[in-house]
Formats: sequence, structure tokens, C-alpha cells
Amino acid sequence: MRKHNKRPRKSKPSLPDEVFSNGPIQLLRYGKQVMLTSNWDEKEHAKFIAELAARYNPLVQEIDSLVSRIASAVGVLPPDQLLMRALNRPGFRGGSLV
Repeated sequence: MRKHNKRPRKSKPSLPDEVFSNGPIQLLRYGKQVMLTSNWDEKEHAKFIAELAARYNPLVQEIDSLVSRIASAVGVLPPDQLLMRALNRPGFRGGSLV
């Protein structure tokens, strides 16, 4: 009988199954595991965050405007027909209205 080597084998660095990169963001998939990496330096990241912060208030105002328009459009519709439409949509698993 020969001796068994009890030292763990050195694993080879495995290559990812898929790689996706868009700008400074990179996604790597190793089987079921997904790894996200960022290649930004601190100045680029701070600039990006400042741009997002500058766009925040106009975006909130636009969303509020759209919600107001939708609410005013739905407000003139008959409520019973709206409820029937909601109950008859595919995938609805609610109770009945009795």
C-alpha cells in the first residue's frame, strides 16, 4: 500500500463562466455565485453621487406630477368598474367582494 498525501491540494484559480462589464461595474458568474466589482476611484464615485443628488429633486417633482395626473384621471371613473377590472386581472388571488 502506498501512503496517502494528507496535504490539501492547491486549487487552480477558476475562470468565470460569464463576465459582463458596463463602465466601471463588472459582474462575474462562477456557477451559482455572482460577484460584483467596481473599478471606480473615489473622485469618480463622488462625482457620480453628486450628479445623482442634483437630479433627485427634479425627478421627485416629475413623479409627483405623474401620480397627480393619474389620480385625477382615475378619480372620474366609476369605482365599481375599477374594482371589477382589478378582480378580473390575471394572477389575482384575492377574496370576493360580497
